[in-house]
Amino acid sequence: MNSSRLLTLILLFSIVLTISPPAVAQGPDCPPVPVDQYGVPDYDALGLEHVGQYTEWLMGPFDFLGNQYGIGLHFDEYKDADGRYWLTPSFFTALYMAITGWTPDLPEAPMASLMNPLELIGALAGRYEDIGITAEGASQALGRQVDNLRELSQDDMLAVFRWYGSSVEFWVNLNLYMLRESLAGRGEFGVSFMALVYCGEPEKPEGPLPTFTGFPTDYVTPPVPTREATPTPPIIPPTSTPAPPGTPEPTPPSTHCPDPVITWRRPTVSFSTSPPYPVVVGQDPEHVGVNVCITIQSYPVVYEHWDWEIVGYRDETRTRCCHANGACQQDMTPCNNHWPDWEIRSTTVQVPVYDCVHHRETLPDPVELGAIRVEASLTQDSRNWIERELAQRYPGARVKHPDWEIIPAGGWRGEHTVSACINVPFEDPGTYDVTVNGRTHGTRYTSPLVIRQQFTQKVYLIETTLIE
Repeated sequence: MNSSRLLTLILLFSIVLTISPPAVAQGPDCPPVPVDQYGVPDYDALGLEHVGQYTEWLMGPFDFLGNQYGIGLHFDEYKDADGRYWLTPSFFTALYMAITGWTPDLPEAPMASLMNPLELIGALAGRYEDIGITAEGASQALGRQVDNLRELSQDDMLAVFRWYGSSVEFWVNLNLYMLRESLAGRGEFGVSFMALVYCGEPEKPEGPLPTFTGFPTDYVTPPVPTREATPTPPIIPPTSTPAPPGTPEPTPPSTHCPDPVITWRRPTVSFSTSPPYPVVVGQDPEHVGVNVCITIQSYPVVYEHWDWEIVGYRDETRTRCCHANGACQQDMTPCNNHWPDWEIRSTTVQVPVYDCVHHRETLPDPVELGAIRVEASLTQDSRNWIERELAQRYPGARVKHPDWEIIPAGGWRGEHTVSACINVPFEDPGTYDVTVNGRTHGTRYTSPLVIRQQFTQKVYLIETTLIE
């Protein structure tokens, strides 16, 4: 092997892609991970320290000039301030784990595992053809005709990846593609931090690093409708009487089913206050203030799609030219020319009937409670009135507290119908603009929906006149 080919082999099997450290759920026997108000780990408090790397090999390793090369499953190893160990996989490793269910060959089980196959597959959107995934392959994986990979749902793409992932060739080609992207400066994939978390340092196997022993078993999938024409058997010359090659059963060409339809509705916000004519808290002997009650209602997303499926079977009489050994073909030439050992036979077979089948999914889109913000702000006209007209009648009058962030003491409650009542002790008279902002969680078919609604609230001043 010349030096240029040897260098190419080294490059093909030496890619290592890494990502940053993640957030994980709590384990029962470990100290709790410090989190913020949204449940995301506090990385400053964790104090993650890089302590090494760990690798198991899919192919190889090959020794060259004192180094090891191959297709490896690579992890960066971190230790936090409480002694937990975090194994963070490269993008290739994370995808392999999420698709095949593989885990490192370590004696201890992790306390938590965060793998998101849908996010990993989504990071490769627009590159499916580049890594060898085709509409034809997706058709075989799903058992139905696929014309456009970009029209598949996330669940369908996950099934396609798992079908492809049963092949050694797929992982080799994916590794080569990532190498080319890395060398071209396009090797970054925007995914969140994923990891396996152990209560303490996991025991590593002694001696050489573990070597992978086998890939998943190939999947067996049902036949799929295809547009390709059924091949015509060759004409057999009259001087011989061999049996014809097997002819596949014809399948009907797929029709273009209707495009998927997504129906959604923006969340609604309702607003009510009491008492009906609130006064500034300084003039209210009971200091009641204003009770502000807000209700946010989210609505489900409806996803409708039509799939090319078998809806039944029908009897069909087929006339074929058959050889004496039982093999039959559609080409009638041997029978029409009365070749020896050939005869015409008619049989009745059941043929599948295909049609576009309607499916309907209803997916809840709950309100994200941590994203709700309610603010009240005294209008500029009311501020001017206090500083000018009111100050002339009552010297010393001024704007005291014009802006409020309204936060319910007990938090927001609910999931699809979210509500809370908040008491606000307004100190300045006038008109307030009350703004409600937020968003929903979104679904696998839709992005989070923005919530924004504005109301006005008047707060009154009781004016007095001195009588001499």
